[in-house]
Amino acid sequence: MRRYRPRLYRMSGMGTSESTGGASRQSGRTGQHTFGGVMVVGWIVFFVLLVWFPQTFADIWTWVISLPLWAEVIVWIVLLPWMVGAWIWKSDLAEWQRITLVAIVALLWIVASARPASQGARR
Repeated sequence: MRRYRPRLYRMSGMGTSESTGGASRQSGRTGQHTFGGVMVVGWIVFFVLLVWFPQTFADIWTWVISLPLWAEVIVWIVLLPWMVGAWIWKSDLAEWQRITLVAIVALLWIVASARPASQGARR
């Protein structure tokens, strides 16, 4: 006697996990663009403070390094790219070296944050 086996029909993606695949990839891209935008805006603010408001820049640096150690660590973790730039700027290097290094750090962070997700993560 032959056993009954239901046929499995492939749906066109409607109501299946395939239908949400595009949406999740899209939301991932949106979040990635948001992070890249935050990086660009953050570096613009950094350079505006550095060029047009150097005293405010110095006051912010002094405030951060005067925080209790646990709070300073949190600020460094949350604002790492800009804190690295400020640390380079406050170093004893020649001005041209500081400008070059801060520009390199800013460009690397912006490029890294705007880079598309790896192809291996996509299906």
